[in-house]
Amino acid sequence: MHKTITLATICTLALSFVLMPDARSEETVIAEGEKFRTLDKKGWNITPQDESWASHTYGGMWSSQGGLLGAPADSVDSVAVHAVTIPAAGKYRVWSRYQAPPYFNFMHRVEVRQSGKLLYSEVYGKKETRRQWSFGVESTQLWWPWGVDHDAAEAPPDKTVTLSAGPAELRLITVKMPEPAGDPMIDLIALTTDLTPNATGPPGTLFTTHAMAAGNLFMRYKNTTNGPAKLTLSRPLGHYQPLNYAAASTTIPAADVPAGEWSEWTNIAPFCMLVHDDGLGVSLPNASSYTVQVARDAAGNDLVGHMQIRGAATVAIPIDITWNRDAKVITAREHTDKLVQLATTWRTANGGHKPKELLYFGAADPAKLRDALGFNTALPEQYQHNPIDGFFAHAITKEEIQAVADQLGDRKKNLRVLSFADESTIAYEKAAALTRFAKKVFGPQVETGINYTPHFPIPQYYGEQATWIDIFKKGPDAMTMFWSEDFIFSVPQLPQTISWTYAVAQCAVKYNHQKIHMYILPHAPGQVPAFLRRNMVLSIGAGARYMNMFCVAPAHVFSENYVSWRYPDTFRVIHESIYDSAEAEPYQINGTRRPGRVAIVRSHATEANESKLVVNPQTEPFMKQCANAAGETVYNRQILCRTDQQLLYTSLRHAQYMVDIITEDDIVDGYLKGYDVVYFAGEWIDSRAVSRLADWVQAGGILYATAGAGHLDENGNRSAAMLTLLGLQDIATKKDVHILRTFLEMPLVRPIDTITLDGESEHIDAIAMRQELTPDRAQVIGKWADGAAAVTAHSHGEGKAITVGTLAGTSYIKSGLRRIPFARGGNKELYNPTDFSPAVAKLAWLGVAQSDIQRHAVCSNGLVEALLMDSDQGTLVTLVNWDNEKQPELTVNVRVAARPKSVRTVQGQKTIRGWSYKDGVLSFTTSLEWADYILIDQS
Repeated sequence: MHKTITLATICTLALSFVLMPDARSEETVIAEGEKFRTLDKKGWNITPQDESWASHTYGGMWSSQGGLLGAPADSVDSVAVHAVTIPAAGKYRVWSRYQAPPYFNFMHRVEVRQSGKLLYSEVYGKKETRRQWSFGVESTQLWWPWGVDHDAAEAPPDKTVTLSAGPAELRLITVKMPEPAGDPMIDLIALTTDLTPNATGPPGTLFTTHAMAAGNLFMRYKNTTNGPAKLTLSRPLGHYQPLNYAAASTTIPAADVPAGEWSEWTNIAPFCMLVHDDGLGVSLPNASSYTVQVARDAAGNDLVGHMQIRGAATVAIPIDITWNRDAKVITAREHTDKLVQLATTWRTANGGHKPKELLYFGAADPAKLRDALGFNTALPEQYQHNPIDGFFAHAITKEEIQAVADQLGDRKKNLRVLSFADESTIAYEKAAALTRFAKKVFGPQVETGINYTPHFPIPQYYGEQATWIDIFKKGPDAMTMFWSEDFIFSVPQLPQTISWTYAVAQCAVKYNHQKIHMYILPHAPGQVPAFLRRNMVLSIGAGARYMNMFCVAPAHVFSENYVSWRYPDTFRVIHESIYDSAEAEPYQINGTRRPGRVAIVRSHATEANESKLVVNPQTEPFMKQCANAAGETVYNRQILCRTDQQLLYTSLRHAQYMVDIITEDDIVDGYLKGYDVVYFAGEWIDSRAVSRLADWVQAGGILYATAGAGHLDENGNRSAAMLTLLGLQDIATKKDVHILRTFLEMPLVRPIDTITLDGESEHIDAIAMRQELTPDRAQVIGKWADGAAAVTAHSHGEGKAITVGTLAGTSYIKSGLRRIPFARGGNKELYNPTDFSPAVAKLAWLGVAQSDIQRHAVCSNGLVEALLMDSDQGTLVTLVNWDNEKQPELTVNVRVAARPKSVRTVQGQKTIRGWSYKDGVLSFTTSLEWADYILIDQS
């Protein structure tokens, strides 16, 4: 379906709060992608937003009315058509609004036909084409440090089509694309007589305001008052970021409706913001009860909502209501009641008793829904909840803290969490002063902290040592919680990065035993239930005490972080995961995390130097493809070494080793004695740590050096001591790329060279860094294609030092990546990399292969991560499945001190039978969906 609109029409149709271009009498015709008619089965299909490249509650990804026309990348000559009416004769510019993740072609042909003649035919979606993007940027492709902005609008600047008033036909045709090619996803086609760049609407909206104004969704009501009346509609808060989350209100219809009569049908689509589900407040003054109906057509024949409303209510409008035949309009209260009823059918572990000390924060209302989901904070007394459950964000001065205390009055003793700020930092001394003051006015129970953003600077989820670790090491009195957030589903990182994040948190709190507070964000669309389940369960196994869902429900009261009513499985996962954690709680609260015998050094010397190593956007292979990157002066810094630390961590978890994060300061302070193998990834190393490493290797430790191998000291000078430890005379380094993000650039990067290990025939693709090693006393065990030394081993006393002259972790992960665009949120191409090269795995695992480490837990599928916590109750085994398939029969071997009394699966809600115990190893078999707790009872 299409509609013709003018700019004046947009303003008239309840969008006057938007700053529109000058209201000239330009004409715009909108043709929604999901309303094209396909003529064949060769490619084009109607595609819901969740199956597209961009499905989210926020950011630069907004599909008008929740649907697109999509096709496989290899489709050729598939045709879809859309009949339109041209309102006035003239020259029209033809725009395509489509999804365009970086570095890929999304080509498609747009044709305009009239009176049987082909008048316009152009190919859109070439990756080198300049276009407009969601945040008001014009560029070819878009380089953005956060990750991606999917929405683009393109029109050839020098092409128009001359049309007569009357019928015309639009055609979308799939075309053969050069590699790399991605599935084209077309949101809409716009024809406009406005030939200027301003035709797209307010900055960043890319015709979405035009599409809103062109929509059709009709409402009527029966006036049950004693006199003439109008229905009031309100949008308390919009979710659409480009329009600053604009709220608005209006009344319908234009004239009062006589008492006892039905109103005429009024088109409310222009008032709605159908780039997301919308929540409209409805009220009829002086009416105790009244009926509201919603239909897709002006005659009311295609009815999609019939609601009996008492007083004021919120009507939930699904984003896809205008075209999805299964979509219906009901009230938020009805959605709540349905979920509360559904919750009675969901798994409810621990006999229906909620956790007591594992606290779940976040907005989820009304109270009966919050209770049904399992939350144990911020509830009225009639519901199960922790009595000390208050949460306040944010107060950053003593005056603000005192004001909060005054406002709470007697309830201030119930405050559990006080946030100083969000996505910020704070000096130790200031934090300590604020914490002391907070404990004075609220009581000793209050916990303090700042949510550290993991998104900036890049690499994401790395953080800065000064704020992520050192402030917690300095003393227990500054902030009492480590606090960060799980937005991994929205950035181009491995899903398993959440495990690395908790390893860093454990590194930070190991000195003074602060608690861990984590935002685990359920926002849907975006986060899918399987990954939400993994992250919620892993959080408990990794030692988090406080979990924060941020904003859950009702969707209409939040800006852009919420769970849509359309995702009952997300609500189910929240409920089941909270109650499951109640059974794990006795093991976790007083438990001790089982440490690893393998450590990765989070090098501050590398962090400090790499973050200052400026990259030239004009020559950097991927940045230079993006016109907007030319002016980047903040994030054009190398990230190779820090990223490799993260990916080495993941590779070693796949080898079933528990891995700790340590710092160079830890090495100086004597922490090496707890480890058998240490991995170092970085070009720079703190010179203080080298002698300690040498002594540790001399005593039998295994050092694995890669990603630069620490050949430079903290000042950028040649590290002679490190070279001696590695048994090398020198290292010559070459890099052909400096910024690689795992799901963006990494799938497309070409190997810099290949490595062959001694005795192996398979060549290993080495990524980004080629270091030619000049041996002194080291033995060459791997060579570059030209025969130069690439991998060496050097015996030093009782131990050994391995040097790998490339990015070992990056090369490992790269071997398992798919050459596809990054899909931000939703279900399309959502995956964990699983098919890794055995040869590159051997390279990454060379260090642990040198040591006879008794692994604490070994799963029959290496992609299942096991975390262990020991307590007087027994051992909590947290299993997280990072495979893409469920595991019907997973065998797990766990080292425990004594024969257990019983072994229980919490998700299965049953005792595991048939387990065995021999030589300190418990062996059992269980089914595993995405994550589960196994309780080994030894009480």
